[in-house]
Amino acid sequence: MLHYSITKKAHKIFVGDARQQCCYGSNGNVLPPGHSGAGTPDRAADYTRHQELDVDPYEWCCSDCGEPGYCDWYINEVRKGDTSHCP
Repeated sequence: MLHYSITKKAHKIFVGDARQQCCYGSNGNVLPPGHSGAGTPDRAADYTRHQELDVDPYEWCCSDCGEPGYCDWYINEVRKGDTSHCP
């Protein structure tokens, strides 16, 4: 899912099977953790494991459970990224 402020999205693989999604604003700078359009870490790059470990938990917390606070908690605590690896 792309957010309104993103003009470019790329993946930077940095530890084994895990990777960091790097998202950039219209000024070309990487969006920092905590920004609404910032990339998040992926625990798995393989499609099946990515679905299980990254996509399903996001969908439950941010769509399925019906509690808006869960999505904020998930994005800001569980999936807070490290953009220091982003080009």
